Amino acid sequence: MSSLFGLFDPLAACRSEREVFLVIANELSQQLAADQVLAWRRNAWGRPQLWAVAGVSRVERHTDFSSWVEKLACRLMPGGEAAVAAVPLVLDPPALQAERHLHLLDNAVHVRLFGPDGSLVGGIFAGRSRAFDAAEIDLLTGYAVLAGRSAWGWRRKAWLPVDGWAPLLARQRTRWVVGLAVLAAMFMPVRLSALASAEVTAREPVTITATQDGVVEKILVRPNQRVAAGDVLLRFDAAVVRNRLDVARRAVAVAEAELRRASGKAFLDESSRAELQTLRARVQEKAAETQYLDELSARLQIKAPVAGLAVFAEPEAWSGRPVQTGERVMSIADPAKVWLTLYLPPEEDIPSRERAPVTLNLDISPLASIQATVVESGYEAGMTPEGRPAYILRAVLSDTQALPRIGLRGSATVYGDTTWLGYYLLRKPMRAARRLLGW
Repeated sequence: MSSLFGLFDPLAACRSEREVFLVIANELSQQLAADQVLAWRRNAWGRPQLWAVAGVSRVERHTDFSSWVEKLACRLMPGGEAAVAAVPLVLDPPALQAERHLHLLDNAVHVRLFGPDGSLVGGIFAGRSRAFDAAEIDLLTGYAVLAGRSAWGWRRKAWLPVDGWAPLLARQRTRWVVGLAVLAAMFMPVRLSALASAEVTAREPVTITATQDGVVEKILVRPNQRVAAGDVLLRFDAAVVRNRLDVARRAVAVAEAELRRASGKAFLDESSRAELQTLRARVQEKAAETQYLDELSARLQIKAPVAGLAVFAEPEAWSGRPVQTGERVMSIADPAKVWLTLYLPPEEDIPSRERAPVTLNLDISPLASIQATVVESGYEAGMTPEGRPAYILRAVLSDTQALPRIGLRGSATVYGDTTWLGYYLLRKPMRAARRLLGW
């Protein structure tokens, strides 16, 4: 009796169900001088689960040893009313017997742990080289009561009331009812949906491109700044163009001087008269080049063609940057004309996404939803700004909502046709299976 009281104190100090089974395994190993003590618990589905091994801090469940012990516990669970029973030397089925000498000592007993309501909460395997005497069996019987009540107390705090659900699920009628309910739920009508990344973009923006090859000297506006028609947006470095223009003007002056000199000699010199046509063509060539450079000089500043918001990323990144003719610098957008640009991954694609309804949740307000409708759908997959393949969709917002700011991002759900819940849940697993098996 004094030994039982000594074993009760560590159980009372436990702070979790796992700790209870660790204490059970290690305390019995010391008290019985056992070479092997294994503790298992009954999980939420009524199956044994190896939970503690004496002298081991953590049990690796997915091993041959753990699997064999759990199969043996499942075999010995319905062991009558006796709490302590010897483990037979010959086990049935033969698969258990084949590995008995590898995983369990010959002199082994099995102790079942019951709660105060009579429910089975777990068990213990104890083994050693010599047999257990009657006093030790009595000690195990008494300790099984204390350990079972302690484990049962922590089990009652678990989220799933195992002891109430397991007998109910064990009934064949209950299994049929649950199975039929799940089968009926698979035929519930639901809408196909796909998740896409979304961005609020400008509709019908005016693109501002480089008017010539050169170097950007400075961007004169800030991102998302309102500009009026005619405002200067950026300025090119004028040094190269102006130097070329000065050289061209000098070349025109030289060509005109040569033309005048040849014209003066043409009255007396036959060769000078023949050279007049060449000199006139050279003057026209130099004049045309000068006119072209004059036009380039006039385009050293790019002005806004319309009023709106200047949409671009970082003005400092453009300063001193060489650009080519036609390279995009920014765009002018009307804040009253926006729509959604959706990037739908190919693996998320669904049928009938044209005119499909869309629900948008912006990153800055994930609890608020914005409704939209797809108006454009890409036939072929393009590339997202991050470099991933995706179908690009455009969706317009409903008229009853406040327009979000251009540049905001979020996630959008695109809804398709109505289908069964079973197909909705199994669509992606079936697709993965087809790819894996090559159907």
